[in-house]
Amino acid sequence: MIARFVVARGVVALALLLFGVQPSPAQAPSNASVVTIAEIFDPPGLDPTVNSVDLVSTITENVFETLYAFDKDWQPAPLLASGPARISDDGKTVTIPLRQGVPFHDGTTMTAADVVASLQRWEHLSSRGQLAADATQSIAATAPDQVTITLKRPFPSLLPLLAFNSATAIILPKAKAEAAMNGPLTNIADMIGTGPYRIAERKPDQYIRLIRFDRYVPSPDPASGYAGAHKAGSEELRFVPVPNPNTRVDGLIAGQYDIADGLSTDSYARITQTPSLEPVITKPGGWMLMVMNTKQGLTADPKIRQAVQAALDHNAIMAAALGSDRFFSVNGSLYPDWSPYHSDAGLAAFNRHDPALAKRLLTEAGYKGEPFRILTSQQYDFIYKAALVAMQNLQDAGFTVDLQLMDWATVMQRRFDPKIWESFVTFHGFTPDPTLITILSPGYPGWWDTPAKREALAAFNGATDDKARVQDWARLQELLLQEAPTVALGQFYGLLAHNKAVSGVPDLPITPFWAAHKQ
Repeated sequence: MIARFVVARGVVALALLLFGVQPSPAQAPSNASVVTIAEIFDPPGLDPTVNSVDLVSTITENVFETLYAFDKDWQPAPLLASGPARISDDGKTVTIPLRQGVPFHDGTTMTAADVVASLQRWEHLSSRGQLAADATQSIAATAPDQVTITLKRPFPSLLPLLAFNSATAIILPKAKAEAAMNGPLTNIADMIGTGPYRIAERKPDQYIRLIRFDRYVPSPDPASGYAGAHKAGSEELRFVPVPNPNTRVDGLIAGQYDIADGLSTDSYARITQTPSLEPVITKPGGWMLMVMNTKQGLTADPKIRQAVQAALDHNAIMAAALGSDRFFSVNGSLYPDWSPYHSDAGLAAFNRHDPALAKRLLTEAGYKGEPFRILTSQQYDFIYKAALVAMQNLQDAGFTVDLQLMDWATVMQRRFDPKIWESFVTFHGFTPDPTLITILSPGYPGWWDTPAKREALAAFNGATDDKARVQDWARLQELLLQEAPTVALGQFYGLLAHNKAVSGVPDLPITPFWAAHKQ
């Protein structure tokens, strides 16, 4: 089927050329200047400030840039900033020097006024920006090449928040930022960044085309992680939604795609046995999470949530979801052992797989067999497989489970309505600083916001001493396991693959493709 499609596409393109008609982008034959990337679905939007979906960031980090970005050591490093931030002795004044002569895609040059408007928009609209807004007194242009953020209190998480590539602090021209202060960017003409690519075209459910920005001025620093020079490797990046993971692999083998993202670990053997393909396992790992609705309904009762936590068999869930332990590890800490935030706090409640305890908690909660509704999707097959095993675990413990299957975009939409679900299984990428963890935000679906959590989070966010921050994070992790608003199922590693003719694909989560180049 795929081979026939490829041949037919070539015939159509040849016929058009013979008659003097230029083929459309969708019909144009693949060439060395275009890298085609098969992605999991068509993203819900292309504004990374208002959206924390990883795919949105994967596409738009080629278009927009931030003041800082994480380097290979997961430290914030200058990108549009010209150097490290200068922080006052009391921790309340953060001065950021800016690079000069950086052009936007519309031909204008970035100024401090653009940065101020962009950061104000980020603090207003972004789930992560709102964390910074709570600590911010003002943002001002204090020189043509300098922005000063005055804080109400010390806030050490500010720079990690500015550097993170999800719910992102992108820098836009002042007029574009101010015009979109109350909602997402929706028109391509308004999606003006400073990155190595600009958005040329979007055809919903068909493709998104990014073309190289020839006037791009990269950071003078060498590429390092997400930081340093973002030099374009190709004339065009084309993102194509291909919801079925097997179809993504088939298309990659057939040469229809150059890169296939978000692959099932079941396809690893097939990829390694295909001489033309190169697998990429992305690390550090993210977490698989079972998020519960703490706002209303069945799971507003902590005993119900604790019963869920007690019932789950994490080893079985992760093995079913990801197969080989090459792609996962089962540990209760949300940080790997090399991170200063690695902790054993609260781990007695992790991975119990104790149906008897779960049944006792259900009895104490007065559970009467109400449906436990889990939202899930087969578009991320590892999420779906995890949900199936979790459903069986819960049924064994006495829950009545209603597993609701839909596309991933619908899961992302419906999770904002607390009346229609008890849980959804999702994933969260690695975050170098705990402030970046979305489930800690009271606005994130699940809406965890108890007094104890607020107190512990305030202590963590206000701590300026590294040792105190580590201790405060341990308390937050302990509360997460005690109150069970979300159950961390285990750590996973992503899989993508590319044709061996393609270079410049790093093994990073939320993989940046700006350097991808086809020989």
